[in-house]
Amino acid sequence: MAGGRYNSADALPFDIIPLFFHWLTNYADLASSALVSKTWHLAATMRLYYSIVYTAEMARQNGRLSSPFDVLLTHKDYALHVKHMAIQSVPTTNSKPNDAFTINVARCLDLCKNLTSFSCMSHGILPSLISRIAAGKPRLADLKLEAVLNRPETQLLLGVKTLRRLSLDSPTRIVLHFLPDLVQSNAANLEHLSITVSKSYPFIVTSINS
Repeated sequence: MAGGRYNSADALPFDIIPLFFHWLTNYADLASSALVSKTWHLAATMRLYYSIVYTAEMARQNGRLSSPFDVLLTHKDYALHVKHMAIQSVPTTNSKPNDAFTINVARCLDLCKNLTSFSCMSHGILPSLISRIAAGKPRLADLKLEAVLNRPETQLLLGVKTLRRLSLDSPTRIVLHFLPDLVQSNAANLEHLSITVSKSYPFIVTSINS
């Protein structure tokens, strides 16, 4: 408003500015908004890093483009804003998860203390992340995993005690063996449990709502 109290967007109260970014879903628009001013940069960053989804296309571009995890490790203060993380695919080297990528994701999980949901549908990288998922995530409420885990890895998962929703895809027999313990560990909050079983295991697909 020319001549009014707010003569620039930057002069708006900070608690109002994030409301604008809530309606922006295009990353290019958010990135452009972050260049307007320091205030807008902070608000846009909160929105940009609220949710991190690593896709198959990103995995194909690994080494050519910086990943969200590279950025988080460069700007560690951004990790405070990350509430949701989903790994849909991983870059590979010689048919195995890329070591550098795996290390970077693990380091980012250590930084993201405010995660409320985590999804990893690429079991090759999951064993390296289990200890990070199970520790220091007091707000973790939604967990979705391709649960191809051995006994020690599954026992680490028992350290998670705050879940409201748990989804397990293709769980191993070991995971199914420890499932009652995992449910009991989260009994105070768990509202939904779903298990999608592969053809290798003759168990019924189940969805449970308390």
